[in-house]
Amino acid sequence: MCMIGMKSYVRHCVAACVHLGMRTMETILHLGVHRTATTTFQDYLDRNAVRLDGAGVAVWTPSVIRGGLFSGMVRPPHETSVAAERSTNLIGLTCARLRRTKTRQLIVSEENMIGTIRVNLRSQSLYNELTPRLARFGKAFGHLCDRILLSIRSYETFWASSIAFGHVTGFPVLDAEAETRIVEHPRRWRHVIQDIHGLFPRAQISVLPYETFGGKVDETLEAATGYRGLSAGMGGSSVQHNVSKAGRASPFDTQTQLKLRRRYDKDLEWLANGAGGIARLLTPQSKTDMDEIGTERLATIQRGAMTGGHYGTIRRME
Repeated sequence: MCMIGMKSYVRHCVAACVHLGMRTMETILHLGVHRTATTTFQDYLDRNAVRLDGAGVAVWTPSVIRGGLFSGMVRPPHETSVAAERSTNLIGLTCARLRRTKTRQLIVSEENMIGTIRVNLRSQSLYNELTPRLARFGKAFGHLCDRILLSIRSYETFWASSIAFGHVTGFPVLDAEAETRIVEHPRRWRHVIQDIHGLFPRAQISVLPYETFGGKVDETLEAATGYRGLSAGMGGSSVQHNVSKAGRASPFDTQTQLKLRRRYDKDLEWLANGAGGIARLLTPQSKTDMDEIGTERLATIQRGAMTGGHYGTIRRME
């Protein structure tokens, strides 16, 4: 994904039209995932919705869509109903209305499109219901989806945070066998990304590591829109929402944490090397697609110590 300046952005918007004079509108799906500061970003979008609208960017967040547009969509796979079809039709009509206005981009942020934390904990796997759940939104947006943003997080902290959040919200405490199944389950972020690509083959999938983007709402917005400077003057969020205390008391021992971390590093290597052409790894330092130019691929990815430090020391190949 290339970042563009103000003049280029204006030219891009003016040129964004189709036959019969109807304006095109980029649709950007922000899929989360959970425990990656998604709620913090959604709060930021809500508080700046009017300003964004003035810039031609519409935002749909859970505060807007869970009780309306998506009421029939975010349901378990076995629950098929007329409500889902009605929601699909309503989404289509609403998008059509937006395209007839000044709206140039639509950001849809809803982490439950791909599943829930409770489903992850119940199955001890990573979004194993993603395909049937997200397929509903494929019907609603389909070829209209231009870009997908997906945040990912190192497995040891993702699962620790998910388990802590589940406990706070009343999910039964996982026993040792369940935790072992989580650690040994073969499903990885690359499989999640491949599933998303299978449903939205035309969309550009941009992957934002939580360790570098988590809580950085301005940079996440700019990554979503491709417009550098759009966040200027907007009220950032100083408070992160739904913060867990998982980092203080992990359910995994040191050896298991290292094992999970190495698996995450392998996923990042896969992304940094192009992900087979289906996804792009972003870094907030440059806001560019690190695989778009071969000489800018991530050569090494270093981690800080297990306690403290930040993920993502990035070096370019010479």
